[in-house]
Amino acid sequence: MVERTPNDLSWRPDVFEFLDFRHYLEALRQAAHDTGKGGFTLEALAAKAGLKSKGHLHQILQSGKPLTPQKAAALAGYLFLGHPHARRYFELMAQLGNRLPSVQDGIVLDELLSLRRRHGTSVRQARSDPEALRYLRCWHLLPIRELAWMPGFQAEPEWIRGRFFFPPSEETVRDCLDSLVFVGDLMPDHEGGLRAAGRREFTLTDDLVAAGYGDQVAKAAAAIHAAALDVVKDAMTKIPREQRELNMKVVSLSRSRFPEFRRRLKALIDSFEDDVDGRADTIYQVHVSLIPITQGGDS
Repeated sequence: MVERTPNDLSWRPDVFEFLDFRHYLEALRQAAHDTGKGGFTLEALAAKAGLKSKGHLHQILQSGKPLTPQKAAALAGYLFLGHPHARRYFELMAQLGNRLPSVQDGIVLDELLSLRRRHGTSVRQARSDPEALRYLRCWHLLPIRELAWMPGFQAEPEWIRGRFFFPPSEETVRDCLDSLVFVGDLMPDHEGGLRAAGRREFTLTDDLVAAGYGDQVAKAAAAIHAAALDVVKDAMTKIPREQRELNMKVVSLSRSRFPEFRRRLKALIDSFEDDVDGRADTIYQVHVSLIPITQGGDS
């Protein structure tokens, strides 16, 4: 008779709280030890994965050696018998933990986070900075992504730099292109270049915050907004007045109305839409702000 793991997951750490299969396996082993559960020692897990020895699994957990898709599937089948979503989630974590960033990883990450959102519970512990935060790393990523949809786009640093009033460095362009390939917004074409891929939501900030990366997301978002404000300042001298619109109004209001104004500004931003019928020829930045410039009263 083939030994099968009990399908009770109540005592185990929630797999959907993890983005690294190595961290999950370490937490699982600790939970099994603490609760006196059998079948989850390093030796047992190595055997279920079809590995030669527990030393091989130890190397995978400690030195970052890959857990092949076949071994990951075998181990997931043992760990999550009767729980197909958890099983698939573990296999996706193993895929992301085995390779350098690639186009395929963006697709894998999307599926992983979708499973997490639908089947996981709230995350209670912070994690280290995941690769997903690269989506928020550089302001120029957003306009370069939009440029890729323009006729005649060339994924060459000099071509891209020549389209900006405020050109990024060549290194920044290359980094942005690499990130867009990683995300899946750019795909290799038949001529050895890159082309725009299917449009989808660019950032996964809600997932990242839910996964315990709130501090990192906040810092990344603040850096992007700071860069966007620098663009506004540069526009005053580098862009002809007839091609730009800068406006400002100072208002006095009760601090209690701030949530209302915030909702109105968000609705305004959401009302701007891309030209998706092929007429777009320029990338614009829409940036509005509601910032207190005096201290509030005591009341």
